Amino acid sequence: MIDLIYNIIVISKDKLIYEVIKKIDNNKSNNYTYVSTKEEAIGLIKTLKYGIVIIDWRYEAECLPAIKLMIREFPNIGIIVITTNDKLQSIRKLTNFYINSIIVYPLDKEDYNLKIAELQQKVEVMEAVGLIARSEKMQKIINIIMQVAKTNVTVFINGESGTGKEVLAKAIHFLSPRRFKPFIAINCGAIPESLLESELFGYEKGAFTGATTQTKGKIELADKGTLFLDEVGEMSIQTQIKFLRVLEEREFMRVGGTKNIKVDVRVITATNADLESAIEQGTFRQDLYYRLKVFSIELPPLRERKEDIPLLVNAFIKKFCKTHQLNFPGFTADAYTEIMNYDWPGNIRELRNVIESIVILQPQKLITGHDIKAYLMQKKKSTFIDIKSQENTTLPVHINKPIDQIERELIYNAIKELKNELKEIKELIQSSNTPKKNKYYPIKSDDFYTPVIENQISIPIGTSMEEAEKEIILKTLYFFKGNKKKTAETLKIGLRTLYRKLEQYEKKGEYYE
Repeated sequence: MIDLIYNIIVISKDKLIYEVIKKIDNNKSNNYTYVSTKEEAIGLIKTLKYGIVIIDWRYEAECLPAIKLMIREFPNIGIIVITTNDKLQSIRKLTNFYINSIIVYPLDKEDYNLKIAELQQKVEVMEAVGLIARSEKMQKIINIIMQVAKTNVTVFINGESGTGKEVLAKAIHFLSPRRFKPFIAINCGAIPESLLESELFGYEKGAFTGATTQTKGKIELADKGTLFLDEVGEMSIQTQIKFLRVLEEREFMRVGGTKNIKVDVRVITATNADLESAIEQGTFRQDLYYRLKVFSIELPPLRERKEDIPLLVNAFIKKFCKTHQLNFPGFTADAYTEIMNYDWPGNIRELRNVIESIVILQPQKLITGHDIKAYLMQKKKSTFIDIKSQENTTLPVHINKPIDQIERELIYNAIKELKNELKEIKELIQSSNTPKKNKYYPIKSDDFYTPVIENQISIPIGTSMEEAEKEIILKTLYFFKGNKKKTAETLKIGLRTLYRKLEQYEKKGEYYE
């Protein structure tokens, strides 16, 4: 993509525009191609060798159809429109999604060079990190990060799970002066509290059992670069105190160490949790919160940027067809309507998984609106917590499908079964030397803690939310014979959150390891 941004198409019936543009451009690395019709332009765009398109809007009838097809083929393509004052008002409504920038004729050299350079940078970073975003909300965010990325300010990204917080963090890093230095990401919610500190700060040889060598932590590895902390709200108070020193003093000490280590690192954090409530509850430090939230970005959920959904769908189809070497026919217009009408609570991650499943399981079928509706209804049913269903990974294989599709489904099913069996074997080996006692169930033994019957959990009316939460967590853990990962996945909570809850129950004597 770094090369493509220098390849620019100029669409105009007046070749003089093309000649003027070439003359006023200060960047001699830019390669211009002149075409006079939309058919020629679309033919060139399909070769995917061009990153920027400049369109002479004086010939309005030729423009919009060409732009729509260009965006469909290459969603991150940069589009500049050259227009006259009398047509300016009519095209303002197309800005952001269809048009990135407008230049008014006659051309001003300084204005042209500034806008072409900014657009080239935007297209380059979006393509580099895989960010597809032409909606107005996302374009505003991209314009903001292009400014904030130039500084060393700490950035806080808030957004629902699956909205692409790490992708945005990568974009900030890519746009910054640190772009050629490391980008180190760590999910605080996926690492047990006992390990998170050593993962972040590293440790000295002999600091604890198993520490056979000196090991650098993520902070040290990110020196001169960017450190991205996802689910930062899952960090323990003790770790928060140590990390606050990194932000304030730009130094830290390895676990088991005796000397401070200086570090130059840009910090970006993200969460989908309400940290202000966590502060009130005493689980997150207020001083750290304000140090992290120097500059805040609110990332919108997919349901608030639906204009981007068709572009994301097309991009995912291309990606998975290439990955799995398939020739998928695609979706009908009513299929796209059903996709657009769905709320996508899991956001981009959910959309990506749905498209991949459809491409793999229906590789030769043109997907209709009815197919999408049925698939999403079935998917919605399966999102309710059903402990028993978690153990059934069998995929349906219908006899009225083509042989190659049935074979693909069987292979896909076998891989999933094998993965689950390997996990179970690993857990069995790890637990072979532990005492055979019921350690996943609370000590308390009154009538409230009744056994799990099949996949049902019964909670009496009048039970407090805190007690109900504890009942659900402990009984689910009991059902899965202490498998914390399965428990967290079933309850749709972070593994780090589960560890913290169990630690709280253990301190109260309601659970023991």
